[in-house]
Amino acid sequence: KTKQIFFTVITLEAIAIFLLMNTIFKTLSSQAKEQALNDMNTMISHVAYQVDSELQRIQNSTKIIADSYMRNYYLNKQNKNLYINEWKNKMIENNHVFSFYHDGINNPKTPHFQNILTSFVDKKTPFDKEVLYNLEAGKNIKELMSGIYENYKYSFVYITTANNIVHIYPRDRK
Repeated sequence: KTKQIFFTVITLEAIAIFLLMNTIFKTLSSQAKEQALNDMNTMISHVAYQVDSELQRIQNSTKIIADSYMRNYYLNKQNKNLYINEWKNKMIENNHVFSFYHDGINNPKTPHFQNILTSFVDKKTPFDKEVLYNLEAGKNIKELMSGIYENYKYSFVYITTANNIVHIYPRDRK
């Protein structure tokens, strides 16, 4: 979704620049055209810098989340005190997924638009130790995901795994 927003903004700016240039070349004198082109070059450079900076922030936050998630995942693999049945007892069954609401009580009636982490496991995914390690990793980094969401003002922050688990923060967008 964030990429779509950026590309839409870039496309709209490109169209605006094209229309502006078309008008410039039709109506301005030679000297004024050169000044306008210089001004537009400055504007384009500024916009490109802003887009690049934002994409760099996204890249950095993605790396932070991924690194933390994987550290937690591997720590969970070493933890002998994790039990599948604890998570199975927390499962809330929906049409296609099992849901886990990290609101402290795993309440599916927690009102929408709450700033909580929600994890989803595809029903076709075998509920095994790998799922357990992934659910625990998501739970362990929920404050990090919250912090990145709040600091960068993304529409949402999420992780998907190879075995069809999704962790998303917040539960729903405002």
